[in-house]
Amino acid sequence: MEILTTMITPYKADGSVDYDRALQYVDWYYENGLDGIFAVCQSSEIFYLSLEERVELNRRVYQRAKQLDKNFLVVSSGHVSDSFEDQVRELNAIYESGTDALILITNRLDINQEGDDMFIANAEKLLQRLPEDVK
Repeated sequence: MEILTTMITPYKADGSVDYDRALQYVDWYYENGLDGIFAVCQSSEIFYLSLEERVELNRRVYQRAKQLDKNFLVVSSGHVSDSFEDQVRELNAIYESGTDALILITNRLDINQEGDDMFIANAEKLLQRLPEDVK
């Protein structure tokens, strides 16, 4: 069984992301036997981070995890926009910064709560706009 945890985003006193502390979290998770991290997710306060901050946080966490152990998993999300095109941009940016799998936040796929058909159509359209090898 693989055990992954969701990661919180540490902040400095001035409100900026504390990337160094985030790497300490990665080390701690690894040293305590976890198999991986859900790096950029809702518990990571992604709705309060800019795309640049989300991408940088993900990039650093992914690189550190792979330095520790190439099998230490990192899964990521990070799409928070209402706009479909912005979500495509966000997910592709996160993917390019490094991840073993992208997690889709399902409530972003039917913002106006139009129902199952809209959700399915948006999910299919989104998956076509992501790299073919994305998990």
